[in-house]
Amino acid sequence: MKTPDGSVEEGGALADRAQPEPTQAELSRGREDPTRQFAAIVAHSLNNLLTSIIGYTNLVQSNLDETQPNLKSYTEHILHAADRASRLARDLLAFSRRSVTNARVLDLNDVVRTVRALLAHVLKSNIEFLVQLSPSPLPVFADPAALEQVLINLITNAQDAMPQGGCLTVRTGLAQLSRCVVSVSDTGTGIAPDAIDRIFEPFFTTKGATSGTGLGLAISSNIIKQHKGRLTVNSTPGKGTTFEIILPLAHKEAYREKEVEPVVVVGGSETILVAEDEPAVRNLVSLVLREWGYTVIEAADGEDAVRQFADHKGLVDLAILDVVMPKKNGKEVYRDLTRMKPELRALFMSGYIKDVVLERGMLDERVDFIAKPLVPNDLLHRVRQMLDRPR
Repeated sequence: MKTPDGSVEEGGALADRAQPEPTQAELSRGREDPTRQFAAIVAHSLNNLLTSIIGYTNLVQSNLDETQPNLKSYTEHILHAADRASRLARDLLAFSRRSVTNARVLDLNDVVRTVRALLAHVLKSNIEFLVQLSPSPLPVFADPAALEQVLINLITNAQDAMPQGGCLTVRTGLAQLSRCVVSVSDTGTGIAPDAIDRIFEPFFTTKGATSGTGLGLAISSNIIKQHKGRLTVNSTPGKGTTFEIILPLAHKEAYREKEVEPVVVVGGSETILVAEDEPAVRNLVSLVLREWGYTVIEAADGEDAVRQFADHKGLVDLAILDVVMPKKNGKEVYRDLTRMKPELRALFMSGYIKDVVLERGMLDERVDFIAKPLVPNDLLHRVRQMLDRPR
């Protein structure tokens, strides 16, 4: 959609053709935007795979000693790549949702500083990278990881638009009294007029088949929309392109960052039912629990979980249930298990983040939940917390 100054706003081409927003009832019946639904499904599957990659790599690391520095370095590279893939999964889930998670008051300048530190030594040597920050803080209520990903997407696109080199500039400042802006400008090839109205569409790309997925700008536009902001683009073929992220300023209320306490891992001897239809995830969770002293009963689907529990109901102290399973989902399994043992505790896990699970009516807010990809120490910490909690 063209704005009065000739720029194009996020979702412009799609907005004209978009269907009405689905109601909550429609969402609960699964009648949501197919593109968003597809993104959520891909992210869910990716998080299952990443659980195995991250989990087993962590186990390898824990068994290395100081005489194997090269192997430790290799595993660090694997975990770094897995973390990037995990961010992609989170972005896909953010694209599938209509609200923001992990938001807090932060300075937009700090987000840009973080991204500059990440990318300063990664950009090609023929790119001049300039950062011009507002002299005063720009407080916004935002998810820092989400904004970082948007900036990384925009900066990466800007570099790709300058194959022969050029100047890439990131600026922050006040747009109006109640809004702030961060812009990403390049001196590259620009965007053709027949493409600029479509650049925010999912899977649309001007790059080659092996160079882009067409999701970067679609995800970015959705993230900014979730932050009650606007993403605009202004481009002149042959001269360059400028993207602007315009966000509402937040009140400068006092807040303090929560200190992250180190995870203390303690094992146990209790019996745990693990119900997970993905074999690699089930095997990993069971292996980790057994290594730390627990007795594990495995179930491959919802009906198998109910059957295994009925055979061992006097023994099971905790059930770890995948939310989405064949034959019976996690919510249905928990309902059946608590009929046999009302005091049973359950930890639900899913490749979807908790807000998505709640939105779709898979669980309610009172449940204990852990998101995939699972990190072994985090899982062990949560299990011990739940088992030690007073009834």
